[in-house]
Formats: sequence, C-alpha cells, structure tokens
Amino acid sequence: MNKIFHKGYFSEMFRQLKVIGIVAAIILMASNFTTAVSALMSFASETGVLANRIPGGFELAMPMMMYVYLSGLVFTFVAYNWLNRRAYSDFYHALPVTRKQMYYSTFLAIIIWMAIGLTAYSIVHSLIYLIFDLPFNYLLFFCVYVNMLIGAIEVVGAVSLACAISGTRFVNLFASIVILFVPRFLLSVMSVFIETDAPYMLSSIASYSLFFDPSYNIIATPYGSIVQMISNGAYTVNYAKIPAMIWSLCWSVLLVFLGGIAFNKRASETAGIPTKSKLFQTVVRTAIGLPLLLLLMYLIVNEEATLVAGVFLVLFSFIFYCLYELISTKSPKKMVKAMPLYFVCVGIALLYLVIPKLIIKAESTVKVDENRTKGFYVLKTENGFFSEFGLGGDQTYSSIKKEKIRITDDKAIEILCKAYDRNVSMINKNSDTGSGMWLTVKIDRTNGTDIVRNILFSESEYNTLSQLLEKNEDYYKAGIAFPPGHKYFFVNGLTRQEARKLAAVYEEEFASLDDAKKLMLKSNMSGYIFGIDSVDPFEVSTGRFNMTLQVSGCVGAKNFNESFAINNFTPKSLKMYIDIINQRNGDEGLKMLDELKAWFETGGDNGSSEYYVDIGNVTNVYFYDTNYGVNSFSGNNSKLLPKDADPEVYEMIKMLANAELSDDPENALQVTVYVSWHKEKNISYSSEKVIYLKLSDEDLSRIRDLDVLRRVNFDKVGDYTDPVLD
Repeated sequence: MNKIFHKGYFSEMFRQLKVIGIVAAIILMASNFTTAVSALMSFASETGVLANRIPGGFELAMPMMMYVYLSGLVFTFVAYNWLNRRAYSDFYHALPVTRKQMYYSTFLAIIIWMAIGLTAYSIVHSLIYLIFDLPFNYLLFFCVYVNMLIGAIEVVGAVSLACAISGTRFVNLFASIVILFVPRFLLSVMSVFIETDAPYMLSSIASYSLFFDPSYNIIATPYGSIVQMISNGAYTVNYAKIPAMIWSLCWSVLLVFLGGIAFNKRASETAGIPTKSKLFQTVVRTAIGLPLLLLLMYLIVNEEATLVAGVFLVLFSFIFYCLYELISTKSPKKMVKAMPLYFVCVGIALLYLVIPKLIIKAESTVKVDENRTKGFYVLKTENGFFSEFGLGGDQTYSSIKKEKIRITDDKAIEILCKAYDRNVSMINKNSDTGSGMWLTVKIDRTNGTDIVRNILFSESEYNTLSQLLEKNEDYYKAGIAFPPGHKYFFVNGLTRQEARKLAAVYEEEFASLDDAKKLMLKSNMSGYIFGIDSVDPFEVSTGRFNMTLQVSGCVGAKNFNESFAINNFTPKSLKMYIDIINQRNGDEGLKMLDELKAWFETGGDNGSSEYYVDIGNVTNVYFYDTNYGVNSFSGNNSKLLPKDADPEVYEMIKMLANAELSDDPENALQVTVYVSWHKEKNISYSSEKVIYLKLSDEDLSRIRDLDVLRRVNFDKVGDYTDPVLD
C-alpha cells in the first residue's frame, strides 16, 4: 500500500482542495432547495398529472452529473496545475515521493472530496422527499448515486490521463473531452445509423447491446436524450443495470490505471509542451474534425444531403481540425504538415456508410423459427391489451410484471416467427414496412442466446396474439392487477389526503370485482375495451363520468404510473368523489350555468366572452363572442339571439341549468362549465368548475339525442365561425 499511497502528500493535497470541495458541495446542496420547492409547489397546486409523478433516473442524475463533470475537471486541473509550469514541475518531481504515490494519493484526495459532495446531496435530497412524503423511488436514487460515484472515478481518470500526456491547459481540456466522450459518442452515432438503415426492427440493438447501450457508460453519454430523439426512441438508460455498473467501473479503473502509467513516464520537461506524442495529437485532431462529417454522413443516409450543405460541413470540419492544431502547437508549419492527415477523419466518417449495413446484414441472418424458439417476452408495446405506458411516460405496473412472463404457447410462437421472417424480408428488400402493430420482444432461443427485436405484426396477427395472451392466466392476471405496496395517488380536483381516502375505498371495491370489469376499468384509460361488448359505453366507458384514479409507485428501481377509471363499476368511490366535488364546486357551477342560460336568452353583452360546456366525454359545446353583444356564430343573422340561432344547444343548456346537484351516481351527470369575459372597463372574470347534476332517464336520453344531432349537423352547432342555419 505504501508503494502507491503517501499519507503526507495525500493530507496536503486534501487540504489544498478543501475550499473548492466545500464550495462545490454547497452549490450542489443548494440545488436540493430548487427540487424540493418545485415538488412541493406541484403538490400544493393539487392539479396536474405531474403532481403525482415519481422522478425518473435522468431527472435524479442531472444535478449530480453536472457536479461530477465540473468538480471532476476543476479538482483535477487544480491538483495537477504544477504539471503545466516548468519550475513547479521540477520542484514537485524533486520531492521525496514516488510518482505512483503522487498520482494515487492525488486521485484519492479528489475522489473523497467528490464523494463527500455526492453523499451529502443524496442524503439531504432523500430526506426532503421522505419528510414531505413526496413520490420517490429510493432504490432508483441509490442506483443513480452509485453510477455517479463510478462516473466521478471515470471523469477524474480521464482528466488525469489527459494532464499526464499533455503540458498545456488548452490541450488538457480537449484531451479530457476526447478521452471521456468520444469512444461512447462514436458508438452512439453508429447505433443511430443502424436504426436509420433498418427502421424499427433493429433499433432495440441500442438498448440491449453492450456496445450501443448508454447504460454501459452513463457519465460518457450526457447526450443520450438527444440521440434518443434522433434514433426514434431507441435509447433508454437503465440506471439500475448491475452488469452496466460493473462494466463502467472496470472502464473507469482502467482510465485511472492508464493515467498512472502515463504520469509515471512523464518527463518534467513536458510542462508547457502540448504533447510529445504525435499519435495522441492526431487522435484529438481527428476527434474534433469528425462530428460535422458524421452529420454529413447522416444526411446522406437519409437522402437529405445537398451539395451546399456538404461543402459547408466539410469546410468547417477542416477549419476546426486545423485551428486545433494551430492553437495547441502554435506552429503554422505543424498545422500544414497535419493537413493531409485530415483524410483520416474522412475515412472514419465513410465507414459509417458501410459498417451499419454490415451489422444489419449480420443481424438479419439470425434465424428465428419454431424449432429454435423456446418462447418470448413482450418488452414494449403500442397500446391495447399489451398497453405499456401510463401517464407521464412511465411504464404501467402491469407492463413491468408482464415483461417477466415468458410466452410459450405454440400458436403465439408460430405467429411471432411468421412476423419475424416477414420483417427480415422487408429489411433485405428495403421495402415499405406497411401498417400494423409494433411490439418489442425478447426471443428466447434454444441455443441459449436471446435477441431483442421490434417486430411489426399485422392487425389479424396482433388480435390473435391478444386473444392467446388473454388465455394465459399469468399474463391476464398481470394485466388486471392493482399495484400492491406503498403507492401515491392523484385524482383531479382532490387534495392529497382526499385522494388517499378515495383510493382506499376504490382499492377495496376493485378487489371485489370480477376480472372482466377489472380489465374494463384499466383498459378504458387507453381507449381499448376488451371483453365486455354488452356494456353501454355512455354509462360506463366514456359517457356520464370522465375521471380517473392515478396510481404511482415503483417495482424495484422501476417507476410505474397507471390510471384506473372511476365509474358505475365502483359506486362507493364514485359517490365519494361526487360528494367532494359538489360540496366544493356546486354553488359556483350552478351560478355559471345560470349565466350561460341567460346569455342564450338575452345575447352577448359581456364584452369579449368565452363559454365552454363539457358533458362527460360525450358532448363538448364551445361558444365565443368578440363583437360586444353580437353573436359571432350567427353569421349574417347577427341580430338573432343564441337560443334562436341554436335551439337544440339552448335546450341542453336550459336542461342543465334547471337541474339540481346530485348525490346519487345512478342519476348523476358530470358537467364541466367554463365562463370567461372581459368587459370594456377592464373588468374580467374567468372560472371553470366541475359539478355533478341530477337528471332523469328522460333527460339523459334527450342529451344522447342532442349529441347525435350535434355530430350529424356539425356545421350547424359545432362550427360557430361559419354556420349553416335553417
């Protein structure tokens, strides 16, 4: 241990970094208050879906990631500042401390300071969410914390290596960027080219390949979200992937080790000299010239390149290439000598037109047939029975459970293999993918190797597959399960405490229902009704009631966000919700309906006015008047009163205005009323209220009829700017 560690040198370096370490930790800690205030304000508003959303991995990682980048760079530059000044370099090299002791003692001092900042931030951050009981995934946060500690080692290792092989601050900076980001950047761009050449089917390579998965070097892929947008969503970073953490740690330790070797061999005379390694100088120059050329290659692959764009991209790439050489060496002669090597950049860029096609060719030769397939897992879906995503982009609890279930049904495997062969054929022929439903599946093959593919299924194949999976007891049960364990609830219009009480009643009711109704309450949320054909949609699905219970939680390090319909299937929950809302909004809502009824009867005299009525999810009526007393939807008949211009809508508004508040879900109708006006004397008023009204069966039937009329005669009632009047 004494061969690589010197206690006195470590203590001195730790002391020198103390001020920077404390300031950096305080700045990172301060970001906690921003996070806490934002989360608390979201809950305080008691509105909006995001109020109940658990922070994802990237959100949790971003403050720590920025800290790792900046503090790692500053700490290391300060600690090795003497390497770039000849007099200081000679002095330090003359100390009775070995090179190894210097290097590893400095590394340890930096890492401890960075770990102190990350740990303090993480503890306070967790406590804030714990004290206020805000939605949070503590296991995911711990995984992010571990990734950031590994990232700190990688950043310090990369910057230390750059400082050891160069002697100026300018080269130190660019070399650090190249060492840290370029290898993963080149692989990330390669995955984009693969996905572009083979749309959809092979895009999952980016998420499940060691070389292309950003989870295998999180700190080196800060641009992952940008690549994700370009690559059609192929990129997903898994902060809890243990193999990725181990790989990242090994890579980080390797950088530290290489830095130690370079530091041990470094001559004192290197201070002030960009670098004595021509190879290293060439690598950095090439990395600086590559990005614009890769952009040109991407435009060529997408058939979007033009001659002008090509000339400009190559020209600016060459200029950046030459400028780096001139600034770093301060020698025009060396810049001129380096110019021919620019073709190295061009050669590497051209490989991006060839290598993706070779990879796609190799992947498309992988055989998948019934004899080679033991089963498959559904990992990602579009909608319907397989529905994966809840509100806010998180997975649903059901999909998390489903992706662990291996499908072994012979007919399902037959459908999979047939669709797979057709997809491969489309890629090989470069033909149009056509229409259908996409599923991302992991195929479990008999030779022991799994492959992940995005596969397009025809509509009939998809429907058959849905029916087969419905018969799979494990898969079906996962699809109708109510999430267990600690959960967070959100219901529009309710406080957190009210939502919890409602959820307790709802969960009990949900458990007592049969499986078909459970599925109805869940599938309703994606507009997919499965299995109950005899139920009147007006009554249960999208009619009188349009409200949901949003449930958030976590399974291990994965967040889920799922919604359940509140309707006639859950009468106790529905009544509880109606009572709370009517008590809060009833008087004001009825007043607004009276105002709207009066407007129909007397015409608009409220200045610039807006009126909006939403009945369940069936009828949506909107009025807008900007003519200070003249009905803007009455066309040439500007003197016609609203009730005469549209008697059917007036009949509906009058029916609602004359109704009473309901306390019984059996005769309750959800109505949202919005009224806003701005008078000439700058007197403004705006309000939106949800209320539940008591209507007879006859009234409900009439509203159904009016709704049909509204949809049939859309120009008459729905388009008020250019109406057709009888």
